[in-house]
Amino acid sequence: MDPDLIAATADPLFAQQMETDPIPGCVYGVVSADRLVHWSAWGTADLEQERRPDPDTVFRIASMTKSFTAAATLSLRDEGRLRLDDPVTAHVPELAGPTSDPRVTLRHLLTMTAGFTTDDPWGDRQQDLDAAAFLDFLRSGPSVGWRPGEAYEYSNLGYAVLGVVIERVTGLAYRQVVEERVLGPLALASTSFSADAAPPGHRAVGYVRRAGAWVSEPYAGYGAFAPMGGLFSTVRDLAGWVTAFLAAEAGQPRDGGVAAESLREMQHSARLVDADLSYPSAEGSPELRVRGYGYGLVEEFLPEGRTVGHSGGYPGFGSHMRWHPESGLGIVALGNRTYAPMTRVATDALRALLRAGAPQTRRRRTPQVVRGAAAQEAVERLLEEWDDELVGRWFADNMAADEPLELRRRQIEQVRDRHGRLRREDATRPAWGVGGEPVSPAQCSWWLADEHGGRVRVDLLLSPHDRPLIQWLVVTSVPAPDPGLVEAADREVRARSADPRWAGGRLGQVVGGDGVTKAVFTVEGARLGAEVTVQRPSPGGPPSVSWRVLPVRADVR
Repeated sequence: MDPDLIAATADPLFAQQMETDPIPGCVYGVVSADRLVHWSAWGTADLEQERRPDPDTVFRIASMTKSFTAAATLSLRDEGRLRLDDPVTAHVPELAGPTSDPRVTLRHLLTMTAGFTTDDPWGDRQQDLDAAAFLDFLRSGPSVGWRPGEAYEYSNLGYAVLGVVIERVTGLAYRQVVEERVLGPLALASTSFSADAAPPGHRAVGYVRRAGAWVSEPYAGYGAFAPMGGLFSTVRDLAGWVTAFLAAEAGQPRDGGVAAESLREMQHSARLVDADLSYPSAEGSPELRVRGYGYGLVEEFLPEGRTVGHSGGYPGFGSHMRWHPESGLGIVALGNRTYAPMTRVATDALRALLRAGAPQTRRRRTPQVVRGAAAQEAVERLLEEWDDELVGRWFADNMAADEPLELRRRQIEQVRDRHGRLRREDATRPAWGVGGEPVSPAQCSWWLADEHGGRVRVDLLLSPHDRPLIQWLVVTSVPAPDPGLVEAADREVRARSADPRWAGGRLGQVVGGDGVTKAVFTVEGARLGAEVTVQRPSPGGPPSVSWRVLPVRADVR
């Protein structure tokens, strides 16, 4: 993505953040085309020395550390040294106290479903807790609020326990495991568990606002809670961490480090967190946001598509990283104020960048998608002229049993006789999914148009063969609607324009009906999606009109 466009789009959002809700200093960077392409900074990393932060300034990243802990855990899983469904007490018998449930597994810890109650901000102050003291705490029996797997509840404690598991499995210090398995292979040289590891003049000081003045927060040292929030890092290093996830998701794994499939696994929800439907403004359309927790990462579905990331909040610091796998665009933002609101501004900036002109999509391709494009072409050839040889090559064995091939042939010939020559409505958009949004790699829906205003919708589903075949095919004819039906539908849409929900709405495409007694149209441009149906009960009689609000849909893959 063009750096000038990034600067013009995102810089003002961070500048506004600094003006309306000040932070001593913040720096952000944008990843595109697998590299850091832009960064900007404001304020100072150290109020005493007045040093402007840059992409090599070291900040504490707090809970963003959880993704590194999860990656290290999965790398041990990949080697067969542990299983995600191992009972935690098999590795940490100290947790087998009176309040503990023996069914708690490592997977529960990774996905925040072990039953522990939320421990922010208490957990943030346990960073340097002595290992022996932590084991004593576990023996005492931590309080629980849920049965294992019953509910999501954010828990720093769970990740601290994972650190003990890693040490017990490897016989090494947790920090050494992360350094050897994650940081070293990815060359994240500025990322460490010690603030003192930062080169002179490259360490950000954390601050909190008290009595109208900035007060520095002391650096907590390495301890038992390091696996949940102990890392220090930079925008440049975190950009490399983000690109590793983007590469894994795109099916372009990097050499070394954690297996690409494990990095990909981390990014997909293992547990629903919440769903929220809201209006961002009085004039705008509703936005559905759905969040789920994977392994040390949050998967969130926004109006602009699927994103993945994690935030970090800690005394003296706030951080956020988020990326959009389909475009390969990502953002990292770091600030040196207690719980600095980097999540909000970084998310707003990424969404603005996606709307401004994200790179071409880089969806992970599968054999089914490649085969699907050929299946689409085969169906369009059948709509031009039925071909038994083509049917034999493409139809799965259930197709003739579900509906005789002769009947399928007659139906397709009727569509061709009614519509004549058909063309794909928008050849520039991928047809693999209505509007370019696939429901599944094996499912395809698209529209064709005739020369008279009629339309044909095609829906197909591929089989699970090694060379997928068409196992389900529906061809729906939507003839051009009678002008009287169009006029009645248009009047209905204009009559509802006084309602704020439908202000700006206009009659859209015909999507159903026989064109004579019934026609179904979409309503475009309104705050809510809708369909308007016009029916003529008797020839020459007045048409009746009905209105249906369409459900808000989200891609929750």
